Amino acid sequence: MVFTFAKPVAASNRYWATGADVQINMIDHCGEDFTYPANTPFFIAHGWFTTEWTTNTPALDKRGFMAPTTYFEFRVDRVPQPSSMVAQYIPETDIKNKLFVTEFDQGMTGPHRLGALWFLDGSLVGGTFGEAVFQGACVSNVMFG
Repeated sequence: MVFTFAKPVAASNRYWATGADVQINMIDHCGEDFTYPANTPFFIAHGWFTTEWTTNTPALDKRGFMAPTTYFEFRVDRVPQPSSMVAQYIPETDIKNKLFVTEFDQGMTGPHRLGALWFLDGSLVGGTFGEAVFQGACVSNVMFG
């Protein structure tokens, strides 16, 4: 079983659900400085996915995957932003997604530092259930203008 950083494939949030091309993908922009139009709505959606959810994922691993300590955190200027968690099962591929969506209805202006942090429950990486274990980060400087 493999737990992998997830790029979103579907959603229930306003911008994500429309299919509008207003996502800033932190994996694609990891470590980059880039620009984005000012005052333009956008969303961030990242998290985790795992394959073989029903066929090869032990119950204790499912518990760790769905625990609140398996999560994605998005920050603007080092301040954590609120997000909505969307968990999806895709039966055709036996994949389980756990994604976190943050939307910016009014967009932003000026320079900002965007940060993305991924955590897995400790039980999935040889540690203790209920303990969040840092797995990786991406930071980008964005000029909204």
